[in-house]
Amino acid sequence: MNVCSASGIVLDAFLGARQYSVNPKQFAQVREAAGQCSPKPQQFTQEILTTPGARIATIPNGSVLLNALLGQQSSYFRLSTYVSAGSTEFAFYSLLYRDGSGMVRPLLLTDTPN
Repeated sequence: MNVCSASGIVLDAFLGARQYSVNPKQFAQVREAAGQCSPKPQQFTQEILTTPGARIATIPNGSVLLNALLGQQSSYFRLSTYVSAGSTEFAFYSLLYRDGSGMVRPLLLTDTPN
């Protein structure tokens, strides 16, 4: 998971506590002020391991697992496409995965009429 671009809700789900999603505007300002990545993966890993009640902290080699899961880049991407045909509008959502060779394949495709 790309810690740098994950939403506050996603970060909180990993953390097991509400911290980043409490005030989304303030979180966005902190990220903008940091200029690069906030929180940094190493900082976020430490937060998870020291958060009371965090389940990952009870797993042997939990920090190794977190280092494999968390980073500043991701191979998974969301594509949102909006199409208008006459007076009808559709929204298409795709979860895409880019493998090591650079090939992109869809993992999930959904559509919703608006």
